[in-house]
Formats: sequence, C-alpha cells, structure tokens
Amino acid sequence: MAGTRLAVHATFVAELLLLVLAAFLYAATRPHDPAAAAEPFLPDRSGWRILREDVAPAPMPGGDGGIVVQMGEIAEGVMRHVNALMGVEAERRLPERPRRASSFVEELRRKVGDEKRAPTLRVDLIVPQIATSTVAESLVDALARGLEGRLLTGNSPRVVVELADAASDTPNETSGGDLCEDTYFSAQSKMSSGGNRREVKIPQVFLLMGCSPATVPEGQLWSMEVDRGSGNVVVRTVLSPDQVKELKLDLEKKVASTLFGIFYAPLPAAEERVRSVSITLMDEDPKSRVLESGGIDAKGQFDALGQALSSASQSTLGPISKDLSFLYGGNIEDDGASPVTGGSVINTIDTITLEVASSAYLSLPIDTVEHDSADDETTPEANLIPSEELANWAHTHPRQRNAPGAVEWTIVVPSQQKAPVKVYDESTGEEVESIILSSVPSVGDAMNSQPSGVSILNLPSSGGDVDVDAIHQIQLKKMQESLTHVVGYIRALHGLPPSADLSSSNPSVAFRREKSSALSFWELESIARSQYRPTFERVFSETDALLALLHQHGGSLQFPAEVAHKLNNATHLLRQSMSLAEEGFPAMYATSLLHGALRYLDSVQSDHRFVELPYFAPDHYLAVFSPLVLPLFLPMIVGLIREIKRYRELRKKKSVA
Repeated sequence: MAGTRLAVHATFVAELLLLVLAAFLYAATRPHDPAAAAEPFLPDRSGWRILREDVAPAPMPGGDGGIVVQMGEIAEGVMRHVNALMGVEAERRLPERPRRASSFVEELRRKVGDEKRAPTLRVDLIVPQIATSTVAESLVDALARGLEGRLLTGNSPRVVVELADAASDTPNETSGGDLCEDTYFSAQSKMSSGGNRREVKIPQVFLLMGCSPATVPEGQLWSMEVDRGSGNVVVRTVLSPDQVKELKLDLEKKVASTLFGIFYAPLPAAEERVRSVSITLMDEDPKSRVLESGGIDAKGQFDALGQALSSASQSTLGPISKDLSFLYGGNIEDDGASPVTGGSVINTIDTITLEVASSAYLSLPIDTVEHDSADDETTPEANLIPSEELANWAHTHPRQRNAPGAVEWTIVVPSQQKAPVKVYDESTGEEVESIILSSVPSVGDAMNSQPSGVSILNLPSSGGDVDVDAIHQIQLKKMQESLTHVVGYIRALHGLPPSADLSSSNPSVAFRREKSSALSFWELESIARSQYRPTFERVFSETDALLALLHQHGGSLQFPAEVAHKLNNATHLLRQSMSLAEEGFPAMYATSLLHGALRYLDSVQSDHRFVELPYFAPDHYLAVFSPLVLPLFLPMIVGLIREIKRYRELRKKKSVA
C-alpha cells in the first residue's frame, strides 16, 4: 500500500505540472487579437526562424576603437535589461549612442556607391540587313558615341547600346518583301504587357537601310517611328548598307540626338503619387430633360447618366490608372533565388482606386449666372459662370474629403433651361468648359488636399424623338470628352504635357498610338526616372528603421511568421530592383519593385500583430501566480515528500526483517 500511496501523490503532482505547462504553452502561442480583452502572455517570435536578412548593425571599422565601441554597446544593452528588471525610470536611461545602419542596408549602399545619376539604360540595336559583325559593331560604336555626348544633367541616364541578334521571325533580305514596310514594324513591336502583368525587356532599335522615299520624308535621309506601347524604335534611312561611312556619321550626329530626346524627358523629382481618383457627377435637374410627350422619366435620365459615367470612367481613366498602378507597386514572379533577367514577369495590383458617384438636384448658384449674347445667329446663347464663383461653390461641395494623393473632380450637368453653360475665366477672358482648382505641385511639394477641378457637361436636347440607345451613346461620348480633362490633370501632376500629342517638332519622327489615354512606354519611363532616387532613399530609410527596431526590441516584440514573410518580400524586391538597375533595364521596372517594397514595409508597420507587449515586471508575475499555484503545489509537494520518506522507512524495515 505504501507504493500505491506514493504513486497516487506522484500522479497528482505530475498532472498539476502538465496542467501548468499546457496553460503556459497556450498563453505563449495564442495569436494576438487587438479586439480581445486579454493580451498574449509571451511574444510570438516564430518570424525569426524564417527571416532572411541580418538585423544586426553593420560592424565598426577595423581596429581597437571599433572593438571598444562594440563592447560598449553590449554593456549598454546589458544595463538596459538590468534597469528594466529593477524598474528604473525612463529618465535614468543611459545616453544613447549614434545608431549604426544595419548590415543589410550597409551592404546594399556599398553596391550603389555615391553615384547620384539615374540608372543606366541599355538599348539593343538590331541591324537585320548586315551580316558582318565588324560592320554592325562599328555602327553600334557610332551610335553609342553620339548618345554618350548627350549626357546633360545628373538625372539623365547613360545609354548603353549593344548589338543584338535579330529574332527568328525577323524579316531579312532573303525572306522577300520590303523591310521598310509597316508590316515589319508591327510584327516586331507587340506590347509585352497584358492587364496588370508586364514582361521585363530591353527596348530595341531597328536600323533599316535602303528604304524607298515612300517611308522617308522627302528631302530627308532618315525617319523614325516610335511604338508608344513597347517603346521600340524603327530607324529608316535611304542610305544603303554599302554606305557605311555615311551611316556612321549620320548615326553619331543626327540619329543619336533624336533618340536621346525620345529616351529621356527631364521631369522634376517627386515622391508624391496619385492614390485615388474620385469623379462626382452633379445633375442639376434631371426633370428638365424629360419630354412632354413622354419617354424616359427623371429617374431613368439620372440612372442612364450614371451608367454613362461608369462606362466612360473605365474606358477613359482605366488605361492611365493601370499604367500608373504598375509603376506604384509591382511584385516579381520568380523562385526567390534566381536573379531577374529579361522575360521575367512583374505582377501588379490596382494601387489607384477609381470611384464614381452621382447626385442630383444641387443647383448652381443662380445669382452668378450671366447671359452672354451669341456672336451670330447659328451659335446658341451661352450662360457664363465666373470661375471664381464656381470655385467657391466646388470648395463647399459635400463630397470634398481632402484625402492625401486624391484627385477629386466634379462634373456638373446644368439643367436644360440654363444650357449651354460655360465658365468665364476672369484672368484670360476665355470661355471654357473646365477649370482646375488645384495647382500642380512644384518640386518637393505635396499634392493639394482640395478638389482638383470642375467640368461643365452640356447635354444636347433630345428633341421630339426618343431613342434610348442614341441618347446613351451621346451621353457616353460627351462624358468621355469631359473626362479627358481629368486625364490631362493627372498627366500634368507627373510633369507631362496635359495632352498626349503625337505630333513631333521633328517631321522625321512619327508615333504609333494604341490607347488614347494611356501613357506611352517612354512617358512612363520618364516618370519612373524622376521618382527612382527619392523612392530608393525612402525604401532604404524605412528598411533600416525596421531592422533597427527588431534588433533593439526583438525580445519583447510580437514577430509572427506572417509579418516576417512581408519583410522578406520587401527586402527581396529591393534586391531585385537593384539587380534590374545594374543590368540596364528601363527604370520603370526597378521603380515598380521599389514601390512594391514600400507597400510591404507599410504593411509591416501597420500590422496589428507587430507590436511590443506591455511590460510586466517579474514581481508582478509572482504576485499573480503565487496565490493560484502555491495553495495547490505546497500540499502536494509536502505530501509527496512525506510519502517518499515513509516509503523509504518501510523498505528499510522490510530489509532488516
């Protein structure tokens, strides 16, 4: 029986220990929920097992001084923990030393160096009519010398020209047909983007010789055609492949200068970006468009106008929104280990939100409308609204949200009794249908947090006939024309001309256009180059701050695996962005990945799981758990010790007997 009593006591103690251990493990692994009343018992540090980059500061330079500084930092960290255990006030903290950059950031900075120029741009030159590599390389050298002499400022890129082999489907002299025909260009300039996916590629320049006067302007030796979608350039010249000397001179003196103007457009450096586009439709009086003979009622008129706004917004603002979304946040598709090369795909999400809203029966200020007599009998009389009064009306608009990075535009549909309505600009004396309320920010300034502009949409009267489809098409067309002002404003925010004018001051240069409101390849490249350096420095700064926070407070921070995955993605995109810049790919790909890294860094900083747990002193733990555990442990442990002694005495008596 003595052994049985000892086993029972030992079982009770073991069960109690298992119960305490299970409670401890539950508290230690419990996910942090900010809506819950209880805090986690111990921080979740599972993210440290999968974190790729080193969070430790960069080592000090060699020598005894560096070792002394490192020993001082170690002693300072020990004293910080001792002070925390002793409950020393914050005012008695040791003076902090200047913080050193993390090893990861210091490593990348050494790779970048002190070069402030924009990343190098590599361009492939394809000469399908010359099979001799020596002649082709001499043409490349001539074009490279001309481009090298065009370096203007620190922001202008250094363009490197390399000779590339023609693709398998590239026509040559033996394939028949004229190489200078449009079919050749269209076959070689297919866009490498689809939806929110873009293929990483090097721009190509095709040099075609011996072209007929039909493809080269009269009196000119050469002409250029630029594809707005892919950025490829076709250079056509009347010079034959045998005229190598003349070709080299023309490439160096004339073609290189024009190509550099296509490749690079100087834009002011800016870090602000468009985050949302909000279009508000104000229908002053839908009843005014209802015919006395019947037809569509006021609600139907208003709904049809709202549908036209949605369709026009997608067709007019959608392309430029997708182009800028690619620039404002990309994610590379690879296995995470292999370097980025041509052919890799960058995935993006819609980082620019497009919102439309409609409201009715909000009248324009009647007392500010002035009647303007028409110049002739065929021109309808227009009512003029002074731009200052319209601006005051727009600033008191209830849809104004003052969101940072938001483009807010209002489209006003006046009633048929007032139409047509135009805005009178007091400064210029012009009568326009759109005004801009927010000035385009200058270099270093933030975007204005006020309504961007107002457009007047004068809808024609439907007359006696009621054709629903025809009315919808007219409204859609008028709405698209009105939204082109918004596209122009977004282009101006990025330093581009308001309209995508395809005409060129040089009669030898022509542009191919596929989407009316989308940014061209080289326009997007110019925006990317203007944002590359500020975005690069911001990513470095925020990454260094996060790694320093993990190094200094890693013992008390919640750092789950999900947060570590985000930080790994950010550092991975930063490395891939630098790899793209070093390889000479267009800056739009590197800038897209930099913005993608920023998106992950912002997600880490705003993650509710990435927090420091409230400080709980050791004596508080004893005060909380002692009343719960000691009344159970002490009797059981005392009883267990007593039973062990009793068991030993019984065993001793049995052995003596």
